[in-house]
Amino acid sequence: MNRINKLTQHLEEAMEVATQKWLSQVQQINTTHIKKVLQDVGTRSPPDSHMVITYLRSSALTESHRFKLAVYKEEPFVDAPIYETRLEMKSLYTEVPNDVQALIKKLSPTYIQILSYEKEEIKRRFTARLYQQSYHFFAGVLEEMETQQQLPVYFGEEVSELITIGAMTS
Repeated sequence: MNRINKLTQHLEEAMEVATQKWLSQVQQINTTHIKKVLQDVGTRSPPDSHMVITYLRSSALTESHRFKLAVYKEEPFVDAPIYETRLEMKSLYTEVPNDVQALIKKLSPTYIQILSYEKEEIKRRFTARLYQQSYHFFAGVLEEMETQQQLPVYFGEEVSELITIGAMTS
């Protein structure tokens, strides 16, 4: 694992550039469907509840890029959600394979052979980084939506720490 850490440290600047490029491309995505799904989840939310948008790191390996939208009355992940649905976000990640290939190419001058498992780990770490930055996308979508009654919305990795990204109509 030590070598993988060295590889990702070597790629840190390139990963940051690729992440910034991704964030600017994400701003061009048509959000109509996403807004409809968020609104649908919001209408199913009782008063004093909250919405949680989460991702699974394993989606990076399966390339399903699904996010879970769930409504909780009490503690997220401890209590069962009142309502939940999945939101497929493949359109946000279409360039990830090309970005990963470009990152691996940047290793060539310094590292002679990159093993398959190392390539997979670089892909997983880069995609996890993009998932973590997806809160910018969802916060932007929520900002564009009309809100009246406030439903707090949180974002994060499934069964992990959450951050508040906004509020929407419930």
